[in-house]
Amino acid sequence: MEGESGRNDESLPAGHRSFRVSLVLAFVGLIVVSVLIIGVQTYLANRQVVLDVSRSLVSRTADTVVAETHRYLTPAIQATEFLRVRFAGRQGMLDDRLETHTDLLGVMRTLLRASPDLAMLYVGDRQGRFLCVIRLPDGRLATRFIFRHGDGRKERWYYPVGSPVPEIHTREFPADYDPRDRPWYQGAQRDRGRFWTDLYLFASTRTPGVTVSTPVLDDQREIGSVIGADIAIHTLSEFLQTVTIGRRGFAFIVNSKVELVAYPNPQRLIPELMDSFQPVRVSDLDEPWVVPAVAVYRQNTRTSAWRFMAGDEDYLVQLKDLPPETGSDWTVVVLAPERDFISGIKASQRTSLVITLVILLGATVIGLHLARGISRPIEHLAREMRRVEQFDLESPVVIRSRISEIHQMVAAFTSMRHGLGAFSRYVPVHLVRQLLARHIEPKPGGKPCCMTLLFTDIQGFTALSHTVDPATLMIDLSEYFDWLSRIISRHHGVVDKYMGDGLLAFWNAPEGDAEHADHACQAALECQAAVDQLNARRTAAGKYPLVTRIGIHTDDVVVGNVGGSDRLNYTVIGSGVNLASRLEGANKELNTRILISEATRQHLSEARRATLVDQGEIALRGAAGPIRVYSLAAADVPVKRV
Repeated sequence: MEGESGRNDESLPAGHRSFRVSLVLAFVGLIVVSVLIIGVQTYLANRQVVLDVSRSLVSRTADTVVAETHRYLTPAIQATEFLRVRFAGRQGMLDDRLETHTDLLGVMRTLLRASPDLAMLYVGDRQGRFLCVIRLPDGRLATRFIFRHGDGRKERWYYPVGSPVPEIHTREFPADYDPRDRPWYQGAQRDRGRFWTDLYLFASTRTPGVTVSTPVLDDQREIGSVIGADIAIHTLSEFLQTVTIGRRGFAFIVNSKVELVAYPNPQRLIPELMDSFQPVRVSDLDEPWVVPAVAVYRQNTRTSAWRFMAGDEDYLVQLKDLPPETGSDWTVVVLAPERDFISGIKASQRTSLVITLVILLGATVIGLHLARGISRPIEHLAREMRRVEQFDLESPVVIRSRISEIHQMVAAFTSMRHGLGAFSRYVPVHLVRQLLARHIEPKPGGKPCCMTLLFTDIQGFTALSHTVDPATLMIDLSEYFDWLSRIISRHHGVVDKYMGDGLLAFWNAPEGDAEHADHACQAALECQAAVDQLNARRTAAGKYPLVTRIGIHTDDVVVGNVGGSDRLNYTVIGSGVNLASRLEGANKELNTRILISEATRQHLSEARRATLVDQGEIALRGAAGPIRVYSLAAADVPVKRV
């Protein structure tokens, strides 16, 4: 045994050592590292428990804010829906006389009194009339009515008490307000459903708020009017002031434009220049950890919860969208510094961790070095094996290791890869990858499938083969087939076989392709363009051109494995294959280059159908009767558009 071991050692390249020795050294290093793992286990376990509790607290806080916001918005939603149903009987139109809307005014006043957070309720119709009940700063309810008068419109204000219409003061003047020009009207009209405006300042109170609106349809399903409700946002901001998460955490609300809707400090929602109000974007805040939180939120495509770092601190973030039934694009954001929750644990564990780290520092360096020497080449080799699993045989294998067993594995793997690379020249690699990905077993058998078949042939090849040296002809055909095969593969097709100067390809197997007919037609057009380019080069070099004809047919055929026990061919069988070949030959009679059948046309998109040229009905050998055929307009002179 010693002599055999010695002979093996002598055969190793210089500088290599036994994998066993490396494994022993790595095991010793792992024992040392285990001490470190035991030392920090308590800290990590306690920290995880606290973080889980804090995440749960942040999530519950977000749920609470969502529920409160939903509760806050619900009266406005219910009010607009109630008025929409109530107003639908009027065909969605207002009248120019206020007294005809006494009942409607009563309902609007009742809804406003029942919902203190509603600032206004109003209706605007498609002729520019406008009826509004507004809550004044002193709490009284006023009525604003815009009606048609002659060739124009007038605006009248009522300040009633008790009943809907009694007037204690009225003022009237020409109306310059048109509800049809307002975002709340246009948004509901455009969406034909509930619409929420962006944040803006109410003209009456100079406080921020939003409007929810909904359209009223007449009997012809046309929008007769739009009902709106204004909601002041300051109550939501006041509620957010009461939300506490740890010592420094808080919650706020943003819309899909990442603009602030509600914030614990309501003054942040109102810019200093009141005459040019613009919603405040989160990026405008000077909070050092709020802006990065929303930036990470946008990069994570609305992931609901995560951690991120800003400065030297980690933060917990929770996002919750409002329920879909609100129709709002608002999102609740809850932020809390992680340190607020784990600072106590860090203080208690710091001393023990420092001591453990000092003791194990030297052993860790050795262990990491050995682990790196073992794991890197093995991981690299595993990645290369995964590439081979996907039949990726083109990338070079460069794996260096001082461990002899790994060196031998790499050598064997490289030899195997070279062998597979040589073998891949005889099989369609793209097809093998698809078969492997779909876990199709290599055994005889097939299944019916609707597929698009493409058949090509070179015009006058028989005569050409008698005049050109066979070796030269084989090289020319190889270049020709390489061009066509690459184009077919790029358009999701599979090259079935080469038959002399012909080629058979198919689409929709083994991977499904909903646009298989379109892809086959596009591939045919690009093949002809490529052949034209190739022939231009050949003609310039004094060589014969390879004029190509293509036939395309879509039919139900059987696709699968056929062959003996030692060799299989993944192919298609059926009358559709012969028909594709007959279509290719019919190009000669019709003086075309690409012919497709009516069956293929039925599977094409409307855009592709528009490019076809109807060549009429022709009789094909093997077909039950005459079939209608088409050529692609990009390749032929148009005869009649389909």
